[in-house]
Amino acid sequence: MPFLDRKGLPADIFCKDFQTDNAYQWNEPSLRLFVSYAINSKKSLETLIQYNYFTIRPFQNLLQSEAFYMTGFTTTQKEIYRAFMSIIFIISLSSEAFKEIVSQIKEPDAEDSILNLEEELNRVSVLYVIPCNLFYYSDSQSIFHFIALSALRVLFQNIDICICLSLKFNLQERMTDMENFATNNFKKSREIIIDECSLLRNELNNLSCCPGIYSSSLTHSESLQSEQKFKTAVQKRKQLNDLNKFLFDTKKGLHDLGWLKNLRKTFLSTLKDEVKCSTVLDIVEQVSKCGGYLAGKSIQWSLLEKKYLSKLSKFDEMAVSLVLRYGEKNNLLNENKDNKENYVQFLSRCETYFTPPPENSVQFDWFSATVFLICSGNIDRSLQILSLLSAFPSTVYSWLQLAGKRGQSWSMFGQLIEWLLSAELPKIYFLFQTKGVSWWLVYQSWMRQCFLNQLQWNEILQWILLIVLYPVDYQIYYSISVLKCSQESLLLSDQNDNFFDALMGVMHNYHLGDQARYLNHLHKKYSTFLSQNLQFTADYI
Repeated sequence: MPFLDRKGLPADIFCKDFQTDNAYQWNEPSLRLFVSYAINSKKSLETLIQYNYFTIRPFQNLLQSEAFYMTGFTTTQKEIYRAFMSIIFIISLSSEAFKEIVSQIKEPDAEDSILNLEEELNRVSVLYVIPCNLFYYSDSQSIFHFIALSALRVLFQNIDICICLSLKFNLQERMTDMENFATNNFKKSREIIIDECSLLRNELNNLSCCPGIYSSSLTHSESLQSEQKFKTAVQKRKQLNDLNKFLFDTKKGLHDLGWLKNLRKTFLSTLKDEVKCSTVLDIVEQVSKCGGYLAGKSIQWSLLEKKYLSKLSKFDEMAVSLVLRYGEKNNLLNENKDNKENYVQFLSRCETYFTPPPENSVQFDWFSATVFLICSGNIDRSLQILSLLSAFPSTVYSWLQLAGKRGQSWSMFGQLIEWLLSAELPKIYFLFQTKGVSWWLVYQSWMRQCFLNQLQWNEILQWILLIVLYPVDYQIYYSISVLKCSQESLLLSDQNDNFFDALMGVMHNYHLGDQARYLNHLHKKYSTFLSQNLQFTADYI
């Protein structure tokens, strides 16, 4: 980890030179990159908090105040706002770091003002900007409301953080209050105001209720394109799917590496089709019989008496609700009052193998949640598929809880992603360096959530199949292909000064079918080198 000493603590030069009242230093790429890595270490995070890295002091001008309102959003204020959004983005990459930083937040009272906080500026978190500004949404104060909404939109990319914020500030109820405010204004003036703030509120309201892609900037043409793609997919579903036909014809035959090679070819030829959950389950079961391919042992679940069901924390309660809503919204689960009870039983069985998380944990197991949805909420089927998946070589680099149980570090995996990015897309790598952002840390944050907030459900299923069908290095190529298909928009965002907005949307229009050839090209070029570093067998194709 760069910028840290042998004890895992931040290098002295960064701590001693840090200025607690200077917002502009957050626009320095080296500081951003240092903090991005440091907050992933508990010891270094404690040190950063001790040195007041995350206090409100340098950003006090972004709080609702008469002085700021009178001067307007000047060039200087824009620089401060840009610095503020960069630190918010960094915090969004680590839910554990967010938990520590958010504990410093002082909930503002109606009579609070920045003057009352003058003596507390180094004891109040930078995240104080959000609750302080969120409820100033009249026309004359909309700039403060916009600042809070923009920060929430960044933080909500992390589902765990979205849950934490919703619980701490009762956001769903307050979002409803905002909508009521807009409705009352409409009744008085008979005018509906659709501005950037109203679009952001709608997007945030959706995200707080259910994970998924809710773009506030979707144009009419993009909407028509999405509708056309859906109609095309429906037409293809009516045709005989070659992948399902191959699985049916070879189900009772020999499952060796030759069979696996043919299965991969068939999979690639059908990437434009919609993937069914039943197809995913069939592939997992059949590939698990392929001798010489699996690298690890399957999880063996222990039996559990019903009276020992896990008692959910408020965080887990809300996470389970989000999972069930997502399943119902995407027609993966039937609306059933037993869904929650089934999920609690499923979690309890999982905890017979994994150590139960601490009571104050803010990291939900989104990988097992995704499998639960693929299996339509069937407990035994979900456990069976998880057990089979745990033996595939790539799973330990995609499932955080499994990696932790088996002591598998992701650090080398992340370093290889950064190395390959610099080799394949040097302009994009340089852009990330100039912005002080690590693509691996961003990608890792999304992968921990199974890309539920980044990809369409069909693409998530294809990512799962990539784990099942291909060796570990394909997960690295996958992350690079995401940037390859978005490199033009990312480079343009640098000119338009909206890099972080563009980065948050790089996966929204990603399609594995468009990048499959590129992944195979990278495999032929780099598999030998990567296999030596990740210790897997390269000769699978």
